[in-house]
Amino acid sequence: MQISYINYNHLFNYFIFIYLFLLQLHSFSLFSIFLQRVEASEENHEYLRPCYFTNWAQYRQGRAKYLPEHYIPAYDPADLPSDWQPKGMYARVNDLKKFDPTLKTLLSFGGWSFGTRLFQQITSSQQNRQKFINSAIAFVRLHNFDGVDIDWEYPKGETDKLNLNYFFKRRDRQTQFELFFKDAISSESVTSYKPKLLLTAAVAAGTENIDGGYDIPTISKYLDFILLMSYDFHGAWEQKTGMNAPLYGRATDPPELKNWHVSGAANYWFHKGMPKNKIIVGIPTYGRGWTLTHPQDQRGLDAPGSAANPTKFVQTGGTAAYYEFCEMLANGAEHHFNKEMQVPYLISDKDQWFSYEDVNSVRIKINWIKQNQFGGAFVWTLDFDDFNGLCPDAQHLGKYPLIGAIASELTNKTINTKLIQPSILPSPSPITPTTTSISPISNCSNIKPPSNNNNNFCVGKKDGFMQLPQQSLSSLYLPEEFLLCLSGNAFPMWCPKGLHFNSNYGFYPNSCVHFYRCVGTTAYRFDCPPGLLFNKKLLLCDRPNDVVSDGDYYDCV
Repeated sequence: MQISYINYNHLFNYFIFIYLFLLQLHSFSLFSIFLQRVEASEENHEYLRPCYFTNWAQYRQGRAKYLPEHYIPAYDPADLPSDWQPKGMYARVNDLKKFDPTLKTLLSFGGWSFGTRLFQQITSSQQNRQKFINSAIAFVRLHNFDGVDIDWEYPKGETDKLNLNYFFKRRDRQTQFELFFKDAISSESVTSYKPKLLLTAAVAAGTENIDGGYDIPTISKYLDFILLMSYDFHGAWEQKTGMNAPLYGRATDPPELKNWHVSGAANYWFHKGMPKNKIIVGIPTYGRGWTLTHPQDQRGLDAPGSAANPTKFVQTGGTAAYYEFCEMLANGAEHHFNKEMQVPYLISDKDQWFSYEDVNSVRIKINWIKQNQFGGAFVWTLDFDDFNGLCPDAQHLGKYPLIGAIASELTNKTINTKLIQPSILPSPSPITPTTTSISPISNCSNIKPPSNNNNNFCVGKKDGFMQLPQQSLSSLYLPEEFLLCLSGNAFPMWCPKGLHFNSNYGFYPNSCVHFYRCVGTTAYRFDCPPGLLFNKKLLLCDRPNDVVSDGDYYDCV
């Protein structure tokens, strides 16, 4: 049996689009988006409204902990059903269609960690393209998604442009034997008697990346829409303050930066050939920050500085969530608004400078989107909005005030942001592991490419992620190399740089009741419920009599 290759690392959404970005063929990291189609009746125009959320939000501390039950289950690469988790994350996300039949969910392949080399490999030949396309379509259908999103960050050069065209376009006389993505989607729809899958892409905002990577008139014909990543225009990597997502530029900007802002990027895509109704503009719910070098006398734009201190909840230098800005302002931070760029910034604790979005700037952006007839807006990410409803704007917009502002402006209606109760989610079973202790225990490391000698390993096995048979289970670290079994076929995979395979679970040293998993670059400890032990062979909490240690008779703690 021939081994196929499938890559995923990101997840998305559509119509309430739920994009879950998957990254794999060498990587594993995943995000989730939901998007809703909303109508503005007086303009007879429909807008798309996607939102991303991230898996690791469930591991933040205190009120920053974003649990799956709150709204849409946060993604999990360990998605396929297991003995202690009856429904995987894919199934639970797609169960939301019971609440809204217009909901569409898309699976996204790619991401920053995935990089460009692997996409170059995927698109470099007819055989590679066909293998990926067939695998991706089969995978999204298997898990009841409604489309595929490609997140190549970023194509560069004429070869990448040409190969990306081949990837998406329909057949012509010179390539009549190759079934491109759009053809494959049409063909699959006919044979499956199901609606056509959607095909979308997350794309760059910088003009250099746009010119160097995309043949826009060609790809615009075959994509249902694009998600313009119109944020991260400035950050602490520049060593001077700047706006994360300015709507407009400054009069003093040099020529090379004349489009280095939201309106410039969106209009550049339009003028290059992408229809406006296919351009979905990105809005961040996070901000970028600096520690000012000279806080006494240099406190505005372009002030020298290094990455802002890690905040209490996000805990990443140079980045903070909207709900953290609310807390900073409540504690006396200075609020400023740049009229030229139409975005706010604040200064906290005398030297912490942050560019961010608030309800006012979001409304300004949405009104600009409507006035210019773009296709809608998406946010990165849901879990950086005020999902606890503690910010002042939550009093009239409810929980998720930034997303509520987007929805209300697009529909000209008051949006009810009351959380969906998790009635469709599986109830905790008696053997579900708890997370009573999730302090980091180690850093996760990198690993070698997977071997290709497991052609028959998945024959007769149920669908799911599998550890390679020759790998030891006694190591402290999770194995980066693993397999996906689908219908008896083995799809070899391995985690990207800095990540570990986190669909299986590892063993805590010298313990039968603790285990761990890696998320990002950190390993977290979990505890089995009282009376159960961790089974090394089955990778779940099990009855003591059934626990097998494969000859490693360690003492239980």
